[in-house]
Amino acid sequence: MPDIASGYSEEGFHRQRRNLIVGSIALFLYHIANIHVAEGQGSLLGLPVTIGKPQAIQWLLFVAVLYWALRFFQYRLGRPIGLVRAAHLEMAPFLERHALANIQTPNWRALLIPPQLPQGQRYELVPFSFHVEPPKRHRIEARVTPAWHILEGDDVKESRNAGSEYRAVYKGRVLWTARVVGYTKAIFGTPAFTDYILPYIFFVASIGYAGYRLIR
Repeated sequence: MPDIASGYSEEGFHRQRRNLIVGSIALFLYHIANIHVAEGQGSLLGLPVTIGKPQAIQWLLFVAVLYWALRFFQYRLGRPIGLVRAAHLEMAPFLERHALANIQTPNWRALLIPPQLPQGQRYELVPFSFHVEPPKRHRIEARVTPAWHILEGDDVKESRNAGSEYRAVYKGRVLWTARVVGYTKAIFGTPAFTDYILPYIFFVASIGYAGYRLIR
């Protein structure tokens, strides 16, 4: 469905993505396979055509790929989800598992009162209400409320609020581990990588190699 305000349409996005990939592959193959168009005379729709400068074809391909890259970039900006957002969604479960270890309030565990349980039951402290704030470059912050899980055997019988809401801050190794986990899952588990990043990989490879050949 086209977005009238922005000029975006899903069909247009996929068309520009396809044009960029196919054009990039054609440009790359033209140079890596050392394809040459011989100078001479041919025909187009039954009309005689003389090819005086066959090397112009590679320049035409070069310019066409640049144009398709620009069009794809313009359409990509209109799409509601990208690799970054997908990665942030994939990071959330990892961050939640490490939330309690990164709470900034000193000695917060000492303020909690463990539940009194009958024999045969046990408890463990887990993140309960968890919300990640928009990530920053060198840190990620989240709000978390701990809870007691009451277990009997391996089954969770009950969850009890264990205290107030705290702020968890992720820095250093745990932050970068979360980002690696998030982006890896987004790349292989969602179409975000093939939709947004793969076309640019084809584009950079073809333009880089074609530029190198043209300069030589």
